[in-house]
Amino acid sequence: MSLYRFTIKDYHAVEKADIRIDGITVLAGANGSGKSTVSRWLYYVLQGMNEYEKCVEIDVMRAAQGLLRKMSRAVSLLNHYNGDHLRRDIYRLTRIRREAMPIESLNEKILLVIDGFVRVLNDYADDRDGPFEITRVQSLIGLEPMAEETFGDYLERVREKLTGDFDAIFEKGRVRLRERFHSSLMSVIGHFSEWDDYRECDIEISEDGVPLISDKEFRLPLSLETAVYYDTQRISEILSENASSDFARMVREKSEDMPESGTLVKKVLERIMGGIASFDKDGNSIFDDKVLHFRRGDGLVIPLREAATGVISFSFIYRLLINGWLNRNSLLIIDEPEAHLHPQWIVEFARILVLLNKTIGVKIMMSSHNPDMVAALQSIARKEGMLDSTHFYLAAESESDKTKYIYKDLGQDISEIFQSFNIALSRIDLYGEED
Repeated sequence: MSLYRFTIKDYHAVEKADIRIDGITVLAGANGSGKSTVSRWLYYVLQGMNEYEKCVEIDVMRAAQGLLRKMSRAVSLLNHYNGDHLRRDIYRLTRIRREAMPIESLNEKILLVIDGFVRVLNDYADDRDGPFEITRVQSLIGLEPMAEETFGDYLERVREKLTGDFDAIFEKGRVRLRERFHSSLMSVIGHFSEWDDYRECDIEISEDGVPLISDKEFRLPLSLETAVYYDTQRISEILSENASSDFARMVREKSEDMPESGTLVKKVLERIMGGIASFDKDGNSIFDDKVLHFRRGDGLVIPLREAATGVISFSFIYRLLINGWLNRNSLLIIDEPEAHLHPQWIVEFARILVLLNKTIGVKIMMSSHNPDMVAALQSIARKEGMLDSTHFYLAAESESDKTKYIYKDLGQDISEIFQSFNIALSRIDLYGEED
């Protein structure tokens, strides 16, 4: 199992975090200490590297859409009946937003669109017995006016201008795919980042001691093919039928078959929940099969959004497992999984995380400020023989700047985490009644 180290410096509340990832990693600390920042950035980096080709293709598509929209406006300006089919083709291409298309496939479609555009210009001129509106069209596409040339030569100039403009976009994409520049990776991270200042972040990540990101380029991780980020504060968004996040997609869509080693975790999850989470409709159910249901052991079927929040949290892990997203090449990142759990289920959730790591090999990084969760993870990891690959970090105030935090590697010792939790008890003594 490969060892990863992720470092982030001088970004928002984080002065420095150097985090080891090779089993289960737990980040603890006060609210506002940057735990979510570390988690999100690790997800952004891994997602950016693993989804790099797809994101570059999306960028190329977006750049091409600007020219396509100009062509569509030009065809509409001519208002020629032969342009109807072409406008529909252009419209379909411009409606593609977050979908990726291989550059060469897009190039083939664009060449056909250019051919159609030139034909419409020619048909319009024939019907009108002159260029008329074509002088306005040429300004839209940035072409020099007709000179002393035949109309056929002019149309060839139109073809060459459009082909050249699209080729410049495609070649830039090909270079990004080939060279894998650091700057290009940061642009791709912009697809995922919720922060406008993401380019200012100082990040490093290594795999078995080999740096994956340098000043000039980056390399793909060999053993982390999938990063799954679960923000427990956004349960309602994830359950929405129109949810578009990567996590919502993973809950809904299958990647591959569940690994055979996941059978035990599946059974434990079904026992804890007392049922299963499924898109299959019950024979007597009136619910749409696009809605994720919770099917209780006694036969009751309800939309998952109407279930207890604890059931929802376990159901998400269940669906990720069933859909094949959790395997030995996955990293599961969870922000505060205890947020919606009864104390008894906090312990059950901790056990699920340890079993995912032990039986399947899923790497896990989670943040927590709950003493029950931290204690349960340490105890269960020890019992299951996984404590050596379980690491605890505490966000401690920087001595030079009290608004910044440095993440201290505690190894397997959680005593300092509990000392930080005990601050709450001292506040009770301060604000509460005296004996």
